Amino acid sequence: MTAKKAISFIPPEFEKQEKWQLRIVKDRCKGCLFCITFCPTQILESSSEFNAKGYHPPKLKDGATMDDCAKCGFCELICPEFSIFLEKIEEGGDKAANKKKEKK
Repeated sequence: MTAKKAISFIPPEFEKQEKWQLRIVKDRCKGCLFCITFCPTQILESSSEFNAKGYHPPKLKDGATMDDCAKCGFCELICPEFSIFLEKIEEGGDKAANKKKEKK
């Protein structure tokens, strides 16, 4: 009998050892808490600060890092306001340099 390969639910682009960051557009958030409630790793919590609409946007829990994130993208899919998403960090991690590359 041959061993079967495990099915992965992680998109192929996330399986590589690439760096990702969680981007939260705070002023888009309406405080529905879907991202917090349905995060499989439970690394998000409601922040104590208010956004322009008077809601508490999500933030990473104290002590949580992107290494704790499953990078499943469920927060992106479930957010009705498109205020949270995963963003790839290019080699070197310089955001300014990455933006210049995107413009070219």
